[in-house]
Amino acid sequence: MLEVPDDLPTHWYVAPRPEGARCLVIASGALTTARLRNSTVHARFESALPGGGALDPGGEDGYTILDCIFASDASGAPSTYFVVDVLSWRGHRVTECTAEFRLFWLASKLAELPAEAAARGLPRFRALPYAPATPEAIGGAHAGAGLDAQVDGLLFLHREAHYVPGSTPLALLWKDAACSRYFIDTNKDGTVLPALHMVLVYQMDGTVATGDDPGWVLGRLPVEFTQRLGGKLTPGTLLRFELGPQGFALAPDGKPSGADLRLLGAAGSRRGRADALSKVLFQHAARTAPLSLEVLLQSALEAAEAMTEA
Repeated sequence: MLEVPDDLPTHWYVAPRPEGARCLVIASGALTTARLRNSTVHARFESALPGGGALDPGGEDGYTILDCIFASDASGAPSTYFVVDVLSWRGHRVTECTAEFRLFWLASKLAELPAEAAARGLPRFRALPYAPATPEAIGGAHAGAGLDAQVDGLLFLHREAHYVPGSTPLALLWKDAACSRYFIDTNKDGTVLPALHMVLVYQMDGTVATGDDPGWVLGRLPVEFTQRLGGKLTPGTLLRFELGPQGFALAPDGKPSGADLRLLGAAGSRRGRADALSKVLFQHAARTAPLSLEVLLQSALEAAEAMTEA
């Protein structure tokens, strides 16, 4: 989130985001597989989801696909999947349905899972506690209300949004230092990076761009550098950069047209795609002029009052 939507309290949901690994959970053929965003397998196990195990093998078309965050909750349970969204349930694909319907569908279906699953020690699936994004709900989510896990920011979802892969302006993430240990990006040992880092994708014409569709071009690698690498650098390669002291170059419309980039090397193998422009700009704002909780709450309050007066 870079700006507060005008219709936040009336058309958006908010939920606390648990700290953990984002993964796609697929239950099919009596087996459940969780894959990270780069498609590598995070875990394979039996579950109570339709198609996920002996409790509900699902049949030929009984597969289930959930967008989840894997995290340990405060009780110490090692296998809790907090469900961010649902793509399919028992073969019924719902990505083209509104978020309002998907969240209702998800909550009702998870409530129907057999109680025997807990007795057998199978991984748990818990829906995130989404609520209309009123100032009260935003404050509660910021405090982790309804989430028995470490909070890592707030998720905002427009009630009419369809489920789409990648980034979308109808699904937003907001953080501050009080509700996230990773408000500003850190390295592996948790130390805040000395400068903004970003992962961009190398393109056929020698430029590097964000992971949006289409990507925002932020720079171009020198021809002599790419020639020295020969075939080692191919389109689609993910590269890690540091933002230099000159920062971003802005076009007349205020959007980035380039950046002072310092190449650090290839991105790690765990990266599935380049960073979206919104993530890059959010991290830049976190270091310079962050969107505060007070501004977020005040904007939501003013929007709610305006709707009441109308």
